[in-house]
Amino acid sequence: MTRLTTTLTAIALASMTGTLPAGADEETVTMLLNQPLAGMEGKEVNVLQIDVPGGFETPRHLHPGHMFMFVLEGAVELEVEGQPPAQLAPGQVAYEVPNLPMIGRNMSASEPATLLIFAVSDAGAPIQVPAPE
Repeated sequence: MTRLTTTLTAIALASMTGTLPAGADEETVTMLLNQPLAGMEGKEVNVLQIDVPGGFETPRHLHPGHMFMFVLEGAVELEVEGQPPAQLAPGQVAYEVPNLPMIGRNMSASEPATLLIFAVSDAGAPIQVPAPE
């Protein structure tokens, strides 16, 4: 198992990227697992822990693969195009359908949130890309 900790802006496999309010701490992504899927040629799973500071919000983006988000700590809101906003607290899970534009945010301006992400996608493909306007 590969374990790599880096800032979110420095990793291409990030599930969430964005800008932070002035003075906010940087978010971190910890790659917990990158694994080809047996019996599914050309597919892989990435498991990430994402720690986001208070006030964090992503730009509008989409995920080419299937994303599953489990909230470990804090509370987040997902605004997926065509759906009402979903608010998630610790212990709750969300499935993010491929290729639907979305925005994610930490619901607290001051408290951090910690997320566990499972991303199933084409091997070597980015987990997230900017959404077209």
